[in-house]
Amino acid sequence: MQSNINTTSIACWVVINIRDPAQRRNSDGTPNKLPDMPLLSRDNRLKINIDILKRKLNKQYYQDKQLLIFDATGEQVRWLQYTLERQGYRNYYFLKGGVYSVSHIINQ
Repeated sequence: MQSNINTTSIACWVVINIRDPAQRRNSDGTPNKLPDMPLLSRDNRLKINIDILKRKLNKQYYQDKQLLIFDATGEQVRWLQYTLERQGYRNYYFLKGGVYSVSHIINQ
């Protein structure tokens, strides 16, 4: 995993939310929303099941993209990293600690 994000072309970025549907809700049932990302088109903002994402990665679907991936706690992305490395992906980043690590800041 690289340490510096290439900011030259935002069109090359894909932000991928791999949280389960249940993790996209708060304990009271309300949606656990994240800030909108207006600079990214809908094709560059994905909510996708981790198994479907793995299939797409195996088909080299995102090979030319810079992937910004997050889960709820930072645990699921560990398993995903094996697939990324095995398939030769180099431009990917994870949100350390997942959404829960920053949700208190987002929901203020």
